[in-house]
Amino acid sequence: MHEVLRLIVAVGLIWAAAFPVHAADKAEETVEIDLLRLLHQDCGSCHGMTLKGGLGPALLSDSLAAYEDEDLFSIIRDGREETAMPPWRDILSDNQINELIGILRGKTAAADPGENK
Repeated sequence: MHEVLRLIVAVGLIWAAAFPVHAADKAEETVEIDLLRLLHQDCGSCHGMTLKGGLGPALLSDSLAAYEDEDLFSIIRDGREETAMPPWRDILSDNQINELIGILRGKTAAADPGENK
């Protein structure tokens, strides 16, 4: 029995050394997945499920080129008065807003190239 246990532990150690999982990488990946879900479900409900526009304007990188990152940050954080764009400051941290802007700009692997067609 001890032989089997030693073998299992040895295989586990070899596996861990060969395929290390860094907590920070996993956390970043989870945040990015959550932001993508938010973008396509929550933002998509007004900006169109393919983000090509709807009640709100298109959120594709070409259509956002006229905006500076600071402008997008302010719009996302504070919303836009007299429009349906709500403030997200109580839901998203500043860091998450910046990550979302990176996704919108296509600066992340999570940005779906199929969305820009």
